[in-house]
Amino acid sequence: MKPVTFIISALATLAIAAPAAPAAPATDLEARSFQFDINAFNGLKNFNQVNLNYLLNINSLQLGLLGNLANVNNLNILQFQGLFQQQNFDLQGLLQLQSLHTFLQIHQLGVLGGFDLASLQLQQLNLGLLNNVGVLDLQQFISPNVVGQVQTVASQPAVSFDPNLLAPGVGVGNSNTPAAAPAPNNDSGNSEGLNVVTAEQQEAQEGGSSIDFE
Repeated sequence: MKPVTFIISALATLAIAAPAAPAAPATDLEARSFQFDINAFNGLKNFNQVNLNYLLNINSLQLGLLGNLANVNNLNILQFQGLFQQQNFDLQGLLQLQSLHTFLQIHQLGVLGGFDLASLQLQQLNLGLLNNVGVLDLQQFISPNVVGQVQTVASQPAVSFDPNLLAPGVGVGNSNTPAAAPAPNNDSGNSEGLNVVTAEQQEAQEGGSSIDFE
């Protein structure tokens, strides 16, 4: 037996006898996708606070994109959990909503695709010695005359958006969008028009013939 053949046979025997490699552990991305409870975020559809829900609707925040960032870009969305659960309408919550709104707008541009955002922390603004300003109740600045209108808008269901099905910027199925009108059928109109033209031509021809005859 040639030395090369002997070495190949020995390696093949070792490969067969070697134990199977253990299954690769789940990646951080796969693990994180099951670490947050979507119910703790109200299904990513609304907030628990009326005024925040009002701002959600009039600004058309696509909260579904937040879940997309968690599953695809590994973003730790637990940093926004308090915003979904809080009952007070204060300055700190308003600032956090603004940061969320800006971040979702950036995501809709598609510039975050392919980035691992696991280490990204959108820290709240540090108010330092002015921390008491953050818990200032903003409800006192809302006119009682508009409370009913705010509640009506806030109670409307948020816009549903599935980022896995539609690209950012593409409108969600809108039942109010009128369907394209069918092309008008002008066959009968054309035939009538042709008959009129033919009659005029015939009359002109007859008139012309009589003139020529005279």
